Amino acid sequence: MQDEDDLSFAIPTNRLRDVGETVEQYDEHFWRNGHSPQIIVFDDSTPANQEKYFPRLEKTKTHHDLYYVGPREKEQFLAYLNSRLRDKRLESLVKSLFRPSYGGNRNYTLMYTLGGLMISSDDDMRPYCLVEYSPESLGDDEVCRGRLHKSGENGYTRKSFDITAAFLDVLGKRVGEVPDNYERGEVLVDTAMDLETNASKGLTREHALMLERGTVPENSLVKIAQTFRSGTNDIDETDFLEMFLEDEKQTSLDTLNDVYVLVNFRPAVTRKNWRMDCGVAAYDNTFGLPPFFPTRLRFEDYIYRLWVQQDGIVAAHVDAAQHHMKR
Repeated sequence: MQDEDDLSFAIPTNRLRDVGETVEQYDEHFWRNGHSPQIIVFDDSTPANQEKYFPRLEKTKTHHDLYYVGPREKEQFLAYLNSRLRDKRLESLVKSLFRPSYGGNRNYTLMYTLGGLMISSDDDMRPYCLVEYSPESLGDDEVCRGRLHKSGENGYTRKSFDITAAFLDVLGKRVGEVPDNYERGEVLVDTAMDLETNASKGLTREHALMLERGTVPENSLVKIAQTFRSGTNDIDETDFLEMFLEDEKQTSLDTLNDVYVLVNFRPAVTRKNWRMDCGVAAYDNTFGLPPFFPTRLRFEDYIYRLWVQQDGIVAAHVDAAQHHMKR
């Protein structure tokens, strides 16, 4: 079983100009909660943008060690991998696996953290969430409920959870070692979205995650976990358009200010996890994990949604939440 000494915090990005703010907020969060993971920025910027914006990141002050993996470091890493290959014909395959893309950049996070635990948050995430002032009780099979609010209106507040402690409660542990407050079941169902297709079921101002009951073997291992999310979570592009059309006062999509606020949530372990969200995830990378598809399309989550369905492996939604910023 791994501990915090083997913990890394990865921020995949292609927006080097803005990532310093993300680093500062998570660094402060870890320091305030007494954790000290190494923070690594994995930059997918072009060499020109790297040269232009890297000085901003260099000026970022942190309590913890901050490492940077950009175009030059990636080139050196690939050269090292190729030097270890016994077949030159494999070099093109290696280059493809790590080419600039969502999946390619995430494959670097897996390689650099091999042998330990990794928390990964996207560069537009923040270590707090938006929750309503008065939490409502969840139904017997509800794991999470949330609804849309107008940004800036009363009715909700910002709340911070110890993200690291929440992940360490379960990551790399057997189900029998998971805290007793975790619900257990087969799969989570989203009332507002078809999770197999990632398609919205239509605009709804409130939705819930429902747990389908099922037996979870005690000896199964929690290999991936994630927090809940507030912000622009679960607002599909078509939903944004529908919200715009239903408000006659709207003149531009850019002025939409609806924000997703959590009503309540509770942790759960599931045998299947079609709700897997790599943007707020943590991984037990002790013995290696399957690589992401090196594509610019955002379907890298499906790799782990499928992989976690094998026997002996489960996923968890932990007792914490983060916030997704609208970009």
